[in-house]
Amino acid sequence: MDRSLTCMRDAGIEVFDDSVTSARGFPEISYSFATSSAGRSDDQTLAIADACLAQHSLFVEQAYQLSPASIEQQEAAFGPYRDVVITCLAENGGEVRDDATMPEVLGAAADLESRSGVDCVSESGYGR
Repeated sequence: MDRSLTCMRDAGIEVFDDSVTSARGFPEISYSFATSSAGRSDDQTLAIADACLAQHSLFVEQAYQLSPASIEQQEAAFGPYRDVVITCLAENGGEVRDDATMPEVLGAAADLESRSGVDCVSESGYGR
């Protein structure tokens, strides 16, 4: 991750919020980057950022985040918020089974948010 973020910075792309967090239950660097940079279109900036990620960390990030240990930790961290998210979904026209998996619950929440603007995940406090 550090190499990806350094690559972006060296290319003149501003990086934000690049601190280690355990909000999803396991340590990871949560980051974002500017959508524009001096002398470039937004598409050019994104292409450079994507190239930095592809060269230095994208596949490692994916393997780490999708490892059985990380998934187990994510599910444990989500556990206390699960019922709150499911209740919020039900109250706002979202649909999800009570026994839905964590990805199904989060997917239903994302669908609801895109349709209505209601963010059940944020309202539950998960990920803070």
